[in-house]
Amino acid sequence: DEICHRDILKRFSSFEKDRVVRVSRLESITDLADIVFSHAVLEHVYNLEEVLRALRMHLKTSACMIHSVDYRDHFNKYPFHFLQFSNTAWRRFLNPGDLTRHRISDHIRSFCDSGFSVEVLDRKSDMKGYGRIKKHVHRDFLRYPPEDLTTVSAILFVVNERG
Repeated sequence: DEICHRDILKRFSSFEKDRVVRVSRLESITDLADIVFSHAVLEHVYNLEEVLRALRMHLKTSACMIHSVDYRDHFNKYPFHFLQFSNTAWRRFLNPGDLTRHRISDHIRSFCDSGFSVEVLDRKSDMKGYGRIKKHVHRDFLRYPPEDLTTVSAILFVVNERG
């Protein structure tokens, strides 16, 4: 979080803490936003492209977003346990309802496809944890590079490139 704070202050020297508003529904935003923060949210969003289209209507041109994303299995003591199951089995039987299992490259691709630029400010990996289940990773995840599969958290700095 220290990285985020430093980066915000560097890029937005006139940042006003008094104008920060917590939003749970995009419809409640009345003014255009300069900055959007999320912490441990993106890993629960199935329809990111749809959310980005809706969000774009509420962003100023060149607005930015900072997303802290937790790519670990939230419901098991092992961070990569959920990578052992097929997408079908996960959706039908195992998902507690709100864990997409998207990897960092999925999020980056969605932002870029929606007209945003993305910079990874921080990325943490757990090679040892991933090594414990590597031979059990389901083939649905074999298209990802090892650095995506071992990522446990990241901070994404996203800029609105289109007005």
